[in-house]
Amino acid sequence: LATLALSVAWALVLPAVSAHLAATESISAAIDWRTVISLVRANPGDYVVLIPLGIVIGLIGQAGSILFVVGLVLTMPWAVLATAHLWGQAYFRSRAVLALTAPAPAPVARPAIPAQSMARPTTPASP
Repeated sequence: LATLALSVAWALVLPAVSAHLAATESISAAIDWRTVISLVRANPGDYVVLIPLGIVIGLIGQAGSILFVVGLVLTMPWAVLATAHLWGQAYFRSRAVLALTAPAPAPVARPAIPAQSMARPTTPASP
């Protein structure tokens, strides 16, 4: 029972870890669990849907390689690309939700412009 719970948890987190690694190109950023969990919490529905879709896509890829030799060349790469695409879409949707819910940055105070710098420069009168 514990193995099943860990497998489901890993199936929910793995797409976020893999997509975050691809986006940041940093292993340390990819295993930053606070960020990864916040990605999954921001859009949990997409990550839950990825589990059955991943199983179906994997079965299609396996069936193509078992039934036809051509499937090894066509369906397996398609299955990998389709899975990666779905993971990327879930990641970008989670990033969008996080960006919308992030607090707005504090306004930056601009220095006052002196009045004399705004005046037109005078040209000397010609003799």
